[in-house]
Amino acid sequence: MRGESWAQTDVGLIRANNEDTIWADDATGVYVVADGLGGHAAGDLASRITVDAIKACAEELRDLADAADVSGDESSRRAVFDRLQAAVEQANRDVFGQAREDEDLRGMMSTLSMAVLARTAAYVAHVGDSRVYLVRDNVMDLVTVDHTLAEELIRAGRMTREELPTFRYKNVIARAIGEKATVQSDLLYVDLRPKDRLLLCSDGLTDFVVEPEILRTLRRYPQQPATALVQTANDHGGGDNISAVVVLVDETNE
Repeated sequence: MRGESWAQTDVGLIRANNEDTIWADDATGVYVVADGLGGHAAGDLASRITVDAIKACAEELRDLADAADVSGDESSRRAVFDRLQAAVEQANRDVFGQAREDEDLRGMMSTLSMAVLARTAAYVAHVGDSRVYLVRDNVMDLVTVDHTLAEELIRAGRMTREELPTFRYKNVIARAIGEKATVQSDLLYVDLRPKDRLLLCSDGLTDFVVEPEILRTLRRYPQQPATALVQTANDHGGGDNISAVVVLVDETNE
């Protein structure tokens, strides 16, 4: 057993439908959050297509991650990343292709944040502004970088992070699944220890709940963390769809 997970998605209190799709599979150690974009242009379909593409290769990803654990060499790790990138590219082709075939679906896109959990590490793929956090010893660190206009401006020194809450275009996505014919994903390797937790979430959580409160909620509700996080976001207005996947690294993973 790689880890134990809890997963919850909710429409929130404002939106008419849920465009988020999540998947948590402890058997393969593959966890996914996808946040559909496009509203009337079938954002919910885009996120489902994205997750389906990952599901289709979950067992292969598990086997590659297991092999990398055994060998510990760089080529084995690279094989995991190559398959992750191929999965992201397939998701992108599926969403982009379907949108081109149906005029009613033009403009549909999705974020993608996913983790493949092995015994000693997680392999992360990321596109968009959903997030992956690592929680260790009651400290929560952001693993991914948002692909947004605001983040690009901050990194370019044209805006400060303190200005972000009031920035008019803070939710404008700079990169998404299905936006173009090709996509670039961030691929990350995260060392893990027993009792570490990974949090994968959509911006319906992080836009409404500050990180210290997310951490407090995880500490307070260890048995139902995903449900508690969704409820916390709804308590703060629930202005968007909310998704959370929490993975506890198994103590036997040594």
